[in-house]
Amino acid sequence: MIMTATLAIGGTLALATGGALYQAVMVLDCVDGDIARVTHRTSRFGATLDTACDMAANLGFVSGVMVGVVRTYGPGELPVMAAMLAVTVLCMALMTLLLRLGRLEEAEQIR
Repeated sequence: MIMTATLAIGGTLALATGGALYQAVMVLDCVDGDIARVTHRTSRFGATLDTACDMAANLGFVSGVMVGVVRTYGPGELPVMAAMLAVTVLCMALMTLLLRLGRLEEAEQIR
């Protein structure tokens, strides 16, 4: 996770570079999904793996930003960073729940 490490260094240049790396990761994430759909190589496993990688990238981004912001601006930013982490974890939990609900609906349609 080069992006996370870059963000965690702290300083405005490292935060900006880490942000640019995050954008590159997200663009590449979209491209691989599009290629899979166009070439008809989609699978349930691939979709699950893609979502797991998205969650890991998002958590890495938030974690790196948290450490980098505290290193750059001081420990007074800890409450904001803790709230940011809490929101990220909540969103990941909701995404996991939605994925499981989607699988339940698919199973019901198959029956």
